[in-house]
Amino acid sequence: MTATVFVLDRTEPPSRLLFVRHAKGHLAGLWLPPGGHVEPDERPDAAAVREVREETGLAVRLLDLARPGYPQIPGEGVERMPQPHHVQVEDIPRTATEEAHQHLDVLFVAVAAADAPQRALVGEAGRPVRWLGEGELESVPLIPDARLWARIIFDEMRHSASGPAAAGM
Repeated sequence: MTATVFVLDRTEPPSRLLFVRHAKGHLAGLWLPPGGHVEPDERPDAAAVREVREETGLAVRLLDLARPGYPQIPGEGVERMPQPHHVQVEDIPRTATEEAHQHLDVLFVAVAAADAPQRALVGEAGRPVRWLGEGELESVPLIPDARLWARIIFDEMRHSASGPAAAGM
């Protein structure tokens, strides 16, 4: 299981999304949203926040994209996590160090801490990190599904009167 986070610099348009340049494997050189594997006994939402901090140094708040009226406590012993944007299954090709496999990827949308857009971005192990606005999505090599979801998130923001959280994005 993996968690991927589309991090917004602000919840009102025009906004930008955060991308990290991948350094290894079949994705080397491509830009993608921060994310990574969910550790044993870790919730996907906790992994999402942890991965953003590890890869970019930024603190984020996950947006709960559940429709208004969703119960916060569905039942005894049941706890909701913030509603992700969606969940997808990804085919991961074989490499020299691991067999082909699949990831169940939980994709969240988050907003960065208020000071994040002004701070210098420092990526994990010196990897480049950058904010991209909607008009810049074609200017860098993004993995195709990240480009698709980024476009959809920007479109959902444009059509939401009060930002992504207000309209379930």
